[in-house]
Amino acid sequence: MTHTDYTKKILNIKDKNIYFEDDCLEIKKIKGIQTKIFHGYLTYIPDYCPKCGCINEGFNDIIKWNFKKNCKIKLTKVSNYNTLLLLDKQRFLCKHCNHTFTASTDIVDFHKQISNDTHKSVTLDLMTKDSEKNISFRNGISTNSTNRILYDLSKDELIKNNGKLPTSFGIDEFKATKDTVSKMAFIIVDHDKKNIFDINNSRLSNDIYKYFSRYPRSERNNVKFITMDLFKPYYKLMHKLFPKAILIPDRFHIIIQIRNALDKTRLSLCNKSNPNYNKLKKY
Repeated sequence: MTHTDYTKKILNIKDKNIYFEDDCLEIKKIKGIQTKIFHGYLTYIPDYCPKCGCINEGFNDIIKWNFKKNCKIKLTKVSNYNTLLLLDKQRFLCKHCNHTFTASTDIVDFHKQISNDTHKSVTLDLMTKDSEKNISFRNGISTNSTNRILYDLSKDELIKNNGKLPTSFGIDEFKATKDTVSKMAFIIVDHDKKNIFDINNSRLSNDIYKYFSRYPRSERNNVKFITMDLFKPYYKLMHKLFPKAILIPDRFHIIIQIRNALDKTRLSLCNKSNPNYNKLKKY
């Protein structure tokens, strides 16, 4: 095994296009913390130009064009040391469109400095009962970075139940936490299973439309019944999203409307000149 192979095993790097020299490691203090810094470089022969799509068949198509120096990538800790990879990325020039582009690697996402392994480590730590400050210190990143990872997780862009919607469900809004978009959350209840199908952090029509639009039209056409309150915009929205579903006003809201109408009538008759004043006031 070469020196590069040993170093990549220590750092859990599986990208075959990253290489290390013999003297690739240095230890120095960064912001008062001892940090292991590994120096490596990334290079390969690209298959095509990502700008114009030209296939690379030789020197007349794409050539190497210097390096993008010292790209900082935050790795997981090694022997409890904060670990940093300074990676020199190969640049390329496409002779067809005269654009340059940089080599990419799967150890870190595009325009990110925190490696995917570190991102996974923080995600696992966020599943425990611990503060963001402790999690950040343990993974050697800032509290703001941990908070951004938590925010990305809270977006919840996954489609529930493998893209399947209940054939009968109810919708309503309720007062949730302070981080909701519209101060009210939107809840979907599965009538058949008698449980919560999903909760969206906004009750705004545009957000609800985007949420349900993620499901294919064929799946939305399978929905048979939707119960909801008497909010008129919801009826227009649900009819647009679920053209074959029967929209049913929730019986609770119908009873509330009847009760409010009776109470309004009672109050209008409740004056002291009415011989039934005491009965109307009490009952």
